[in-house]
Amino acid sequence: MESAGIILIVSMCVVGAIIAYAADVAGRVMGKKRLSLLGMRPKHTAAMLATIAGALIPLVTIGVLWSSMREVRVMLSEGNRAAQERDQRVAELKEATGRLNSTRQTVAKLESRSQELSTTVNELGARNKALQTEKERTVSALTQSRKAADVLERASAALKRESTGLKSEVNKSRKEVAQLRDTRQELEARIAQVQERQREVNQYQIQQDLELQRLERQRKDLDKQLADLVRSN
Repeated sequence: MESAGIILIVSMCVVGAIIAYAADVAGRVMGKKRLSLLGMRPKHTAAMLATIAGALIPLVTIGVLWSSMREVRVMLSEGNRAAQERDQRVAELKEATGRLNSTRQTVAKLESRSQELSTTVNELGARNKALQTEKERTVSALTQSRKAADVLERASAALKRESTGLKSEVNKSRKEVAQLRDTRQELEARIAQVQERQREVNQYQIQQDLELQRLERQRKDLDKQLADLVRSN
Protein backbone atom coordinates (compact mmCIF):
# COMPACT_ATOMS: atom_id res chain seq x y z
CA MET A 1 0.00 0.00 0.00
CA GLU A 2 1.25 3.51 -0.82
CA SER A 3 2.08 6.08 1.85
CA ALA A 4 -0.82 8.37 0.79
CA GLY A 5 -3.36 5.55 1.42
CA ILE A 6 -1.89 4.84 4.87
CA ILE A 7 -2.01 8.55 5.80
CA LEU A 8 -5.61 8.76 4.55
CA ILE A 9 -6.73 5.82 6.73
CA VAL A 10 -4.88 7.05 9.82
CA SER A 11 -6.24 10.58 9.36
CA MET A 12 -9.82 9.34 9.02
CA CYS A 13 -9.46 7.25 12.20
CA VAL A 14 -7.98 10.15 14.18
CA VAL A 15 -10.57 12.72 13.05
CA GLY A 16 -13.44 10.23 13.58
CA ALA A 17 -12.17 9.44 17.05
CA ILE A 18 -11.93 13.14 17.95
CA ILE A 19 -15.44 13.90 16.68
CA ALA A 20 -16.90 10.85 18.44
CA TYR A 21 -15.20 11.80 21.67
CA ALA A 22 -16.44 15.38 21.39
CA ALA A 23 -20.01 14.18 20.66
CA ASP A 24 -19.83 11.80 23.60
CA VAL A 25 -18.68 14.54 25.93
CA ALA A 26 -21.38 16.90 24.63
CA GLY A 27 -24.05 14.19 25.06
CA ARG A 28 -23.00 13.49 28.66
CA VAL A 29 -22.97 17.18 29.49
CA MET A 30 -26.37 17.69 27.96
CA GLY A 31 -27.66 14.54 29.72
CA LYS A 32 -26.44 15.72 33.13
CA LYS A 33 -27.88 19.18 32.62
CA ARG A 34 -30.93 17.67 30.96
CA LEU A 35 -30.70 20.10 28.10
CA SER A 36 -32.89 19.77 25.04
CA LEU A 37 -33.03 21.08 21.52
CA LEU A 38 -36.10 22.03 19.61
CA GLY A 39 -38.31 20.88 22.50
CA MET A 40 -37.13 17.27 22.34
CA ARG A 41 -36.42 15.16 25.34
CA PRO A 42 -32.87 15.04 26.58
CA LYS A 43 -32.62 11.40 25.56
CA HIS A 44 -33.71 12.24 22.02
CA THR A 45 -31.48 15.28 21.99
CA ALA A 46 -28.48 13.08 22.86
CA ALA A 47 -29.40 10.57 20.10
CA MET A 48 -29.76 13.38 17.57
CA LEU A 49 -26.45 14.82 18.69
CA ALA A 50 -24.78 11.39 18.22
CA THR A 51 -26.36 11.08 14.78
CA ILE A 52 -25.15 14.56 13.81
CA ALA A 53 -21.70 13.67 15.12
CA GLY A 54 -21.73 10.46 13.11
CA ALA A 55 -22.65 12.44 10.01
CA LEU A 56 -20.00 15.04 10.73
CA ILE A 57 -17.24 12.45 11.11
CA PRO A 58 -16.85 11.66 7.39
CA LEU A 59 -17.65 15.23 6.35
CA VAL A 60 -15.10 16.79 8.65
CA THR A 61 -12.61 14.04 7.88
CA ILE A 62 -12.98 14.64 4.15
CA GLY A 63 -12.83 18.40 4.68
CA VAL A 64 -9.65 18.19 6.72
CA LEU A 65 -8.04 15.79 4.26
CA TRP A 66 -9.23 17.90 1.30
CA SER A 67 -7.53 20.98 2.72
CA SER A 68 -4.36 19.26 3.86
CA MET A 69 -3.62 16.55 1.18
CA ARG A 70 -3.40 17.03 -2.58
CA GLU A 71 -3.77 13.29 -3.20
CA VAL A 72 -7.22 13.33 -1.52
CA ARG A 73 -8.34 16.29 -3.63
CA VAL A 74 -7.16 14.50 -6.80
CA MET A 75 -8.84 11.23 -5.75
CA LEU A 76 -12.18 12.93 -4.94
CA SER A 77 -12.22 15.23 -7.99
CA GLU A 78 -10.78 12.82 -10.54
CA GLY A 79 -11.79 9.46 -9.13
CA ASN A 80 -13.78 8.27 -12.18
CA ARG A 81 -11.13 9.34 -14.59
CA ALA A 82 -8.48 7.72 -12.41
CA ALA A 83 -10.54 4.51 -12.40
CA GLN A 84 -10.86 4.72 -16.18
CA GLU A 85 -7.14 5.36 -16.46
CA ARG A 86 -6.55 2.44 -14.09
CA ASP A 87 -8.72 0.16 -16.22
CA GLN A 88 -6.97 1.45 -19.32
CA ARG A 89 -3.61 0.88 -17.69
CA VAL A 90 -4.71 -2.62 -16.65
CA ALA A 91 -5.81 -3.32 -20.24
CA GLU A 92 -2.54 -1.87 -21.54
CA LEU A 93 -0.68 -3.98 -18.98
CA LYS A 94 -2.53 -7.10 -20.14
CA GLU A 95 -1.82 -6.19 -23.74
CA ALA A 96 1.81 -5.47 -22.89
CA THR A 97 1.95 -8.78 -21.01
CA GLY A 98 0.54 -10.54 -24.07
CA ARG A 99 3.07 -8.78 -26.28
CA LEU A 100 5.78 -9.66 -23.78
CA ASN A 101 4.77 -13.33 -23.86
CA SER A 102 4.61 -13.18 -27.65
CA THR A 103 7.99 -11.47 -27.67
CA ARG A 104 9.38 -14.13 -25.35
CA GLN A 105 8.06 -16.83 -27.66
CA THR A 106 9.55 -14.96 -30.61
CA VAL A 107 12.83 -14.62 -28.69
CA ALA A 108 12.77 -18.35 -27.92
CA LYS A 109 12.15 -19.08 -31.60
CA LEU A 110 14.90 -16.64 -32.56
CA GLU A 111 17.27 -18.25 -30.05
CA SER A 112 16.43 -21.66 -31.51
CA ARG A 113 16.91 -20.25 -34.98
CA SER A 114 20.14 -18.62 -33.80
CA GLN A 115 21.39 -21.99 -32.54
CA GLU A 116 20.44 -23.56 -35.86
CA LEU A 117 22.19 -20.72 -37.69
CA SER A 118 25.21 -21.12 -35.41
CA THR A 119 25.31 -24.82 -36.26
CA THR A 120 24.92 -23.93 -39.94
CA VAL A 121 27.68 -21.32 -39.61
CA ASN A 122 29.97 -23.91 -38.03
CA GLU A 123 29.17 -26.36 -40.81
CA LEU A 124 29.75 -23.64 -43.40
CA GLY A 125 33.02 -22.77 -41.64
CA ALA A 126 34.14 -26.38 -41.89
CA ARG A 127 33.06 -26.51 -45.53
CA ASN A 128 34.84 -23.22 -46.14
CA LYS A 129 38.03 -24.63 -44.63
CA ALA A 130 37.68 -27.71 -46.80
CA LEU A 131 37.06 -25.53 -49.85
CA GLN A 132 40.03 -23.34 -48.89
CA THR A 133 42.21 -26.44 -48.66
CA GLU A 134 40.86 -27.65 -52.00
CA LYS A 135 41.44 -24.18 -53.43
CA GLU A 136 45.04 -24.22 -52.25
CA ARG A 137 45.49 -27.67 -53.81
CA THR A 138 43.86 -26.44 -57.01
CA VAL A 139 46.05 -23.31 -57.05
CA SER A 140 49.12 -25.48 -56.49
CA ALA A 141 48.05 -27.85 -59.26
CA LEU A 142 47.27 -24.86 -61.48
CA THR A 143 50.70 -23.39 -60.75
CA GLN A 144 52.32 -26.69 -61.64
CA SER A 145 50.16 -26.89 -64.75
CA ARG A 146 51.21 -23.38 -65.71
CA LYS A 147 54.84 -24.31 -65.18
CA ALA A 148 54.32 -27.44 -67.27
CA ALA A 149 52.50 -25.33 -69.87
CA ASP A 150 55.43 -22.89 -69.93
CA VAL A 151 57.82 -25.82 -70.38
CA LEU A 152 55.60 -27.24 -73.13
CA GLU A 153 55.35 -23.81 -74.74
CA ARG A 154 59.11 -23.44 -74.72
CA ALA A 155 59.46 -26.97 -76.07
CA SER A 156 56.83 -26.19 -78.69
CA ALA A 157 58.69 -23.01 -79.66
CA ALA A 158 61.91 -25.03 -79.89
CA LEU A 159 60.10 -27.66 -81.96
CA LYS A 160 58.69 -24.93 -84.20
CA ARG A 161 62.15 -23.50 -84.68
CA GLU A 162 63.52 -26.98 -85.29
CA SER A 163 60.59 -27.70 -87.63
CA THR A 164 61.31 -24.48 -89.47
CA GLY A 165 64.96 -25.50 -89.76
CA LEU A 166 63.95 -28.99 -90.88
CA LYS A 167 61.56 -27.53 -93.43
CA SER A 168 64.37 -25.36 -94.70
CA GLU A 169 66.65 -28.39 -94.86
CA VAL A 170 63.88 -30.42 -96.51
CA ASN A 171 63.39 -27.70 -99.11
CA LYS A 172 67.14 -27.57 -99.63
CA SER A 173 67.24 -31.38 -99.87
CA ARG A 174 64.38 -31.32 -102.33
CA LYS A 175 66.26 -28.81 -104.43
CA GLU A 176 69.37 -30.99 -104.21
CA VAL A 177 67.28 -34.06 -105.07
CA ALA A 178 65.84 -32.17 -108.04
CA GLN A 179 69.35 -31.18 -109.08
CA LEU A 180 70.52 -34.80 -108.60
CA ARG A 181 67.57 -36.00 -110.70
CA ASP A 182 68.54 -33.58 -113.41
CA THR A 183 72.16 -34.68 -113.10
CA ARG A 184 71.10 -38.33 -113.16
CA GLN A 185 69.01 -37.74 -116.22
CA GLU A 186 71.97 -36.04 -117.86
CA LEU A 187 74.25 -38.90 -116.79
CA GLU A 188 71.73 -41.46 -117.99
CA ALA A 189 71.57 -39.64 -121.33
CA ARG A 190 75.36 -39.54 -121.50
CA ILE A 191 75.56 -43.21 -120.45
CA ALA A 192 73.04 -44.04 -123.15
CA GLN A 193 75.18 -42.14 -125.63
CA VAL A 194 78.32 -43.89 -124.36
CA GLN A 195 76.56 -47.25 -124.50
CA GLU A 196 75.40 -46.47 -128.01
CA ARG A 197 78.95 -45.45 -128.89
CA GLN A 198 80.21 -48.61 -127.21
CA ARG A 199 77.81 -50.73 -129.29
CA GLU A 200 79.01 -48.96 -132.38
CA VAL A 201 82.63 -49.55 -131.35
CA ASN A 202 81.86 -53.18 -130.58
CA GLN A 203 80.23 -53.63 -133.95
CA TYR A 204 83.18 -51.94 -135.60
CA GLN A 205 85.54 -54.14 -133.60
CA ILE A 206 83.60 -57.21 -134.69
CA GLN A 207 83.78 -56.06 -138.25
CA GLN A 208 87.52 -55.46 -137.90
CA ASP A 209 87.98 -58.91 -136.32
CA LEU A 210 86.04 -60.47 -139.17
CA GLU A 211 88.08 -58.53 -141.65
CA LEU A 212 91.31 -59.60 -139.91
CA GLN A 213 90.14 -63.17 -139.92
CA ARG A 214 89.35 -62.91 -143.66
CA LEU A 215 92.72 -61.31 -144.32
CA GLU A 216 94.43 -63.97 -142.18
CA ARG A 217 92.76 -66.65 -144.23
CA GLN A 218 93.81 -64.90 -147.41
CA ARG A 219 97.34 -64.67 -146.06
CA LYS A 220 97.37 -68.33 -145.24
CA ASP A 221 96.04 -69.09 -148.68
CA LEU A 222 98.75 -66.96 -150.23
CA ASP A 223 101.41 -68.58 -148.08
CA LYS A 224 100.21 -71.98 -149.15
CA GLN A 225 100.15 -70.92 -152.77
CA LEU A 226 103.61 -69.49 -152.39
CA ALA A 227 104.86 -72.69 -150.79
CA ASP A 228 103.30 -74.67 -153.57
CA LEU A 229 104.99 -72.45 -156.13
CA VAL A 230 108.31 -72.87 -154.41
CA ARG A 231 107.98 -76.62 -154.32
CA SER A 232 106.99 -76.73 -157.91
CA ASN A 233 110.03 -74.69 -158.94
